[in-house]
Amino acid sequence: MSSKTLVSIVVPVYNMEHYLSQCIDSVIAQTYRALEIIIINDGSSDRSLEIAHDLARKDQRIFVVDKPNGGVSSARNEGIKRMQGRYVTFVDADDSIHPTYIENLLADAQATDADIVSTPKHLLGDAERQDFLDATIPVAASASVFTRTEALTALYNGRLEKGNNGCQLYKTDIIKRNNIRFDSQMAIGEDFDFLARAIISARCIAVDNRRLYYYRANPTSAVHQEFNIRHYQAIENMQKTGRALHNPPKKLVQAMDNNLFVASASYGALMYASRKKFPREFDEIKRTVRRLKWGTLLSRDVKHSGRIRAALIICLGINLGFIVIRKLIKI
Repeated sequence: MSSKTLVSIVVPVYNMEHYLSQCIDSVIAQTYRALEIIIINDGSSDRSLEIAHDLARKDQRIFVVDKPNGGVSSARNEGIKRMQGRYVTFVDADDSIHPTYIENLLADAQATDADIVSTPKHLLGDAERQDFLDATIPVAASASVFTRTEALTALYNGRLEKGNNGCQLYKTDIIKRNNIRFDSQMAIGEDFDFLARAIISARCIAVDNRRLYYYRANPTSAVHQEFNIRHYQAIENMQKTGRALHNPPKKLVQAMDNNLFVASASYGALMYASRKKFPREFDEIKRTVRRLKWGTLLSRDVKHSGRIRAALIICLGINLGFIVIRKLIKI
């Protein structure tokens, strides 16, 4: 593996003074050293910018950009504009990466000639973080390979990676050549939409299911807040790219229907307590759930949690099903 292959790591930051040092320490500790670390401060009002500059003084590979607040998509796009590496990955400022994260994903990319390598985010508690970082993971290619249609179908079925939503290493060429950017109008689902568009532009996608990315649940993020209209819009955000395809294969259409059902059931459950504030949206979600529940239940390809949602709604009815989904299943 050539040590001259530069990898860009973009870290968007907004009010992350409590976690930013931990995140960047995990980036600096990478066994692969040819890194460009781009910290994008998105108008933080806490000490995040000060901490970022302190970190940059300790490692010349760190480059800090300060910009007015525009949201995480705007911050990531700023990183895309400035990246110089042959590959790029995005790391959230409250997360951490295993010391072999870059070296292993780069090994996967070079062994398979993949344009995208995806790996799951592992949701762990703070007490588990150090054990995650200390775990011994051999440096070697360990990836499954997908065509773009297979990868897009697996993405919509929630099965592209094992675990929570994934993180990716991209060839920067496919991002630049196809002018792929995060949609700053999307508050939720923007990372799914970006990945879907990148997959459509890719020739080969690889997936490495090892424990390489530590994900800290953020209770202040948009997806964990009380229901608002952005959650409803997220359903359409995730469907946008796939539905625009001309004559997609039947398996992909079913996968998109599965995704539409799972997202509708999840956000319907989140919406249920405030359904009277959003009567039109709630009625639309109920119609979607009724229409697609049996197809998702009978699909062998959808993620197991999607079939559980379908079974609960079929057995309990929509209203009680939403209540149980909200209590028992992570949105």
